[in-house]
Amino acid sequence: MRAFIALAALATAFFLGKISGQSDRSAQAKTPTKAGRNAPANPTATAQKSTEQISALVDNILNSKANDVFTLLELLHLASNANSQQMRALLDAIAKHYSSDDAQFAMALLLQRWTDLDPRAALAWVKALPKDHDQNELLGLVLSDWALQDSSAALAALDQIPDHDARKETLGVILQSMAQTNPADAFAMLGKLPLDERTPELFGQILSQWSRVDPSAATNAALSLPLGQDRSRALEDVADAWAKADPAAALAWVETLPTGSVSDSAFSNALGELVQKDPEAAEKYLPSLPNDDARNQ
Repeated sequence: MRAFIALAALATAFFLGKISGQSDRSAQAKTPTKAGRNAPANPTATAQKSTEQISALVDNILNSKANDVFTLLELLHLASNANSQQMRALLDAIAKHYSSDDAQFAMALLLQRWTDLDPRAALAWVKALPKDHDQNELLGLVLSDWALQDSSAALAALDQIPDHDARKETLGVILQSMAQTNPADAFAMLGKLPLDERTPELFGQILSQWSRVDPSAATNAALSLPLGQDRSRALEDVADAWAKADPAAALAWVETLPTGSVSDSAFSNALGELVQKDPEAAEKYLPSLPNDDARNQ
């Protein structure tokens, strides 16, 4: 299930973009399928169909002998101009075929489309699904996609995922999305979460993102963490991200850290980046180090 959800995230924009980008002439033309059926003549026709008609169309598509690509394209064709109510009808019909791999893949794709239109309605629909429909995975899919529009709203709805591991995984995706536009808020939000949800990996992902836009603020945030393994890991992640963007500046910062495993690891990574990006600068830098510097050993 997770494999096709991950692929769905990449495929949705491509397929829907191709369909909605067709010319009027090609949209009106009927597309023959392997099974000899015809795709809907025009996606705007979906808006004129009743829920019963939409259900019958979905049944016809999923019960056909067409290959996977034709099946998917026809379902996406139906969804390309559907409103929120019609998206519900489409997904209700697809859910009846959930044992089919085509139906599962199509559900993930169409759920992303519905989330773009009406995330609260999409979330409520998934919550009402039977648990054997991979409900936790689909809740995570909706919330992750919602976070691209409104990370705060998606985060507030996170407790609607009952499974702890699924909730924790989705939290990471939401906070990473949040960090792309407001890393300071993402870091502050993570700090308010229960201890079992504040993993070093999440701190590192947020701080790494933050380092790309404001390394000084990211380092101050990392230094604000309590002494311990989480703080050490966060400092290493900041140093690594900073070194990739500006190894010379990262080296200067590392030199301000107390000697120890964190500074030694960060120093090694930053120097390695400098050697790759500017070997002449690295050659000039090395003689400035004390002979007894442990990091030269």
